Amino acid sequence: MIELKEVTITTDKLVTLGNSLLAIAHMNKGERPADIAFTFNDQQWIEKDFAELQFSTETRQIMPNVESVQWDRLLIVTGLRRCLLFKMSPAHTIENIELFRGENDDTGFYKIEFKQCGQFLLCVYEGGVFAVSVDGKMAWHK
Repeated sequence: MIELKEVTITTDKLVTLGNSLLAIAHMNKGERPADIAFTFNDQQWIEKDFAELQFSTETRQIMPNVESVQWDRLLIVTGLRRCLLFKMSPAHTIENIELFRGENDDTGFYKIEFKQCGQFLLCVYEGGVFAVSVDGKMAWHK
């Protein structure tokens, strides 16, 4: 199984994902989920309602949280209801995958795992499964 990293994204400093993707959170005045601003290659864009909020024992606050996995030259960042695929060399976004998760789901049951199967990376989660090839193309999503 490929290692999945939980990443807390703060509102006061940039967090590095992979080797060149920067992220910072924008809280939505108590609403969930948080917006995340991603930056690389001097370009920035904001993913609205991307990160789940979780209590951090380190800061003793509710903080935005995402999961990331690096596989070959791909970085996959998983938010609450979608995954973003980044090709890291050269860095650019290649896919925005809507997960089969509803707005009224109990997020406490969300779980995601990544497994390599030949030339594909399988993403298995509670609502479905998708496969991504080494070059970052989505093969299927069910």
